[in-house]
Amino acid sequence: MTTTTDEMPIRIPAALLTAYAATLYEIDAPDGTALIRIGQPVPEVLHALTFHWDRVAVVTAFNPFSVKLSEAKNLRRHEVLRGAVAAAGHRLLGGAGRGASGEWPSETSLAIFDATDDELDDWMLTFGQNAIVVATRDGNAALRLHPHEVSRVAGDPHAAQRSAARLWTHAAASKNITLLAMALHPDVEYLGPDADDGAVGRTAVVDRLNLDVLASTEATPAMLASFRMREGQIRRIDGREHARHGPHSEETPA
Repeated sequence: MTTTTDEMPIRIPAALLTAYAATLYEIDAPDGTALIRIGQPVPEVLHALTFHWDRVAVVTAFNPFSVKLSEAKNLRRHEVLRGAVAAAGHRLLGGAGRGASGEWPSETSLAIFDATDDELDDWMLTFGQNAIVVATRDGNAALRLHPHEVSRVAGDPHAAQRSAARLWTHAAASKNITLLAMALHPDVEYLGPDADDGAVGRTAVVDRLNLDVLASTEATPAMLASFRMREGQIRRIDGREHARHGPHSEETPA
């Protein structure tokens, strides 16, 4: 569910939103396939699940920002997403998004139950998705837009910054270097006080994190990072600052 853009904020074309609304979001439930449609309630087959749930989100890691990747690359991304969801402790079912026009092949996805708003934003940021589908048990399915999307920025200008800080600190706490690496554009800069030249490339950032984190018992990295991603720039996100103020604080580093 993606489109290419180098602008911040993201401006999703009306035609793309129309395409999202026409997409069938299939969930493989034990008693049959549930078809989620934007603006419609969830089908009864999801109400028949043996566990209670309040909200379900349909998330894919395929084809970030409409860059068509090979099947092998997409499936590797899908497994990273599955691992992140499993680590978060959420129930999930398999599924796929199938466009009405048939222009794009089906995108393998996950139906994730009762994820938090923060987690959904983190996954959109990590896997380069403009939007995901969210439906409540007694409401209609709707799109949750990327934290860099223009209307989201207008309502909460720091959502993407908080997501980047969470991703950075989570990588340190979980030692999940792969997850962080997927969230970083190749020209990310490292601005830590021990950087020799003040800025190094993504590979050096990941290598440094790998060495520092795996050799340390600290829960957060003592470093600043500038995340330069396809969807825009996030400047000087400090994991320690994020930890002090909490995930919903409006205070962010300059």
